[in-house]
Amino acid sequence: MPLRDWTYDKTISAARTIRIVYTIKENDLYERRVARLTSTQWSETLTTYSPADYVSRRWVENGQVYQEMDRQWVVSVKETWTRDTIASINGNLVKWCLENNLGLPDGDCVKYSITESTYDVVDIQGPRLSEEKTREEIDYLELLGSLNINDYGPIGGASLSGGSRVISQITVVKHAWSGEESATADWNGVRSWREYTKTSTSRWLAYGLTQEGQQAASEMLKQEDGTGAPTQEVVASALELKYDGTEIQTSTGRLQVAARPNDEEIAKDDIQNDTGDINPQALGSGSVYSSDGASGSSQEPASADFDFGTDAIDWQDYTGINPETNEPNWAPFVDGDWQDYDQDSNGDGVPDWVAELPTAGGLPNGPGTSSIQQYDMPFAPDDYYGPSGTLIKGKAAQAARRYAETMNALKAANAFGLNVTTAVQKVGTQPLAPLYLNAGGLRVQTRMNGTAWAFGNMGIVVSSDLLLAGVVAKTA
Repeated sequence: MPLRDWTYDKTISAARTIRIVYTIKENDLYERRVARLTSTQWSETLTTYSPADYVSRRWVENGQVYQEMDRQWVVSVKETWTRDTIASINGNLVKWCLENNLGLPDGDCVKYSITESTYDVVDIQGPRLSEEKTREEIDYLELLGSLNINDYGPIGGASLSGGSRVISQITVVKHAWSGEESATADWNGVRSWREYTKTSTSRWLAYGLTQEGQQAASEMLKQEDGTGAPTQEVVASALELKYDGTEIQTSTGRLQVAARPNDEEIAKDDIQNDTGDINPQALGSGSVYSSDGASGSSQEPASADFDFGTDAIDWQDYTGINPETNEPNWAPFVDGDWQDYDQDSNGDGVPDWVAELPTAGGLPNGPGTSSIQQYDMPFAPDDYYGPSGTLIKGKAAQAARRYAETMNALKAANAFGLNVTTAVQKVGTQPLAPLYLNAGGLRVQTRMNGTAWAFGNMGIVVSSDLLLAGVVAKTA
């Protein structure tokens, strides 16, 4: 279909860590373990538009009736795919597999949603939304996760994997339009024509996702005797769609019809037509270009030139005298008697007190400032008894240190990072993909985080928050 008929968006969330606590039995002793799994969610949305042609104006000229046609692009179908890991939507299954030495279950879980819209086309007024029908599908494992099943053995948990979807919800929204002549509240009783919208929303929901269904599942699972019959009965009933009621709302006026975004909204003026080259003016400083051999499907890191600037302070700004204390302005920054620092021990023309300034006076290899940052670690390793019955320390202190170092590194990476908007062939597509920048004579490595794509009739625009990973080389 033509590019003007659809738009596409893709979002990759920041990576997150999922913590699964499980227990294994060895030599009649139970050992508590923790599995930390990295999970990243992908979301893709495809919106298809269709044209609605209608008579926008009629007039009579020389006894002849004329009319003017107009066209409005409206949303006809909107599809969304959301991919996630099994650990993020069914931790009980992962725990059961680990406790039974089965490893991690295979596959990812995909949630799918499709909304189809129909319109009534009215002369002069244009298209009016009449019905929206939405079908939502979730992975079979996500439905099982909502039932809080702890033992997957009776239903063949060893063979369960992601990739099979079931219908979780159907929603039908109908809009009825009507107009009537009604008196306004004006003092003179002027009558006007008003339009009313009555919206009815009907919903069918999988029984296992309702509060009633989950409570019933909890009671039935208590009757599990190892045969699997109670658990299988719970799963079968959870798949059934139950009518969840209809809500009716009446409002004055017409609903806004979602229209196709224009070219400026899709491309944001960041790329040029056909070529996909970035406009340097849109970035404010520097230019972006591909590394040698990079293409739209290449996984090679890309390069970019940026000027970060400098915030260095000139130490000579501190050479004055404070009239209130009759001491140098730099005296509060040194320890002990300030007169001990009022000399040039190295003979390089720089006084000794310069090295004590917060920013080292803008000089290289300065000590800089120091500060204390406190982090609260969510979970600390516990002490536990090993197979021989001896107490094994959980190494909480070492874990706290690693946690603080990691959080501090992420904080620094965010503080010295930046946002880049460019053409898609300039960057990688994987979560936390490396992107190399040349800045101030240095080549630094960054990691792409919180990446989003906008895809329309003028090409693809990608925006990403870059986390500073470190310096890898000198370029000058």
